[in-house]
Amino acid sequence: GDLIGQMGIEKLYEAQLAGKPEQVLQVISPSNVVLRELGGRAGSTPQSVTLTIDRDMQMTAGQAMADAYNYAAGNWGNPAHSPGAGLVAIDIKTGAVLAMVSWPFFDPSVYNGTDSPAPDEIAANVQDPRAPLRNRTMQDQYFPGSTFKIVTTAAAASEKMMAEPTFNCTIEWKGQKYGDTLPVRTDWRALESP
Repeated sequence: GDLIGQMGIEKLYEAQLAGKPEQVLQVISPSNVVLRELGGRAGSTPQSVTLTIDRDMQMTAGQAMADAYNYAAGNWGNPAHSPGAGLVAIDIKTGAVLAMVSWPFFDPSVYNGTDSPAPDEIAANVQDPRAPLRNRTMQDQYFPGSTFKIVTTAAAASEKMMAEPTFNCTIEWKGQKYGDTLPVRTDWRALESP
């Protein structure tokens, strides 16, 4: 009957966090006196799990994500254009996860089972097309984006393809259907004067 973690760290480390209760099989008289002990198994005490999350950084990252989506609700932050996002901040020296945010948020206390049930809130979370119950940082896959430029630049340099410093790009972005406020955006280098 214990409440257990249903997702994330609590689910992964449930055995350590909960420990194991001691188990004893006894014959007890109607007057509650132990007549005989038939067997048993020793338990284990619950253990703490220490995370590398930096509380202040986590709070700042969560607030920044919420602010960005609230500010851009009429543009790219609209659920029709962006179903959500994920953010992970990692210590580059140790690999420790310092902050992890999945947007949109949901209130986990709705699922604690001790208060009166909140079926409307639970149904809203389940039916929300943005899927707030999905942890986007752990369950979604994203393209590497600009971080991959390091790889392509290193490959080009190793093949001695960096001799010509000029790159002419005439590509246009037509992003109004994705919520962009301008009808056409050209590559920023095309706007430079010769």
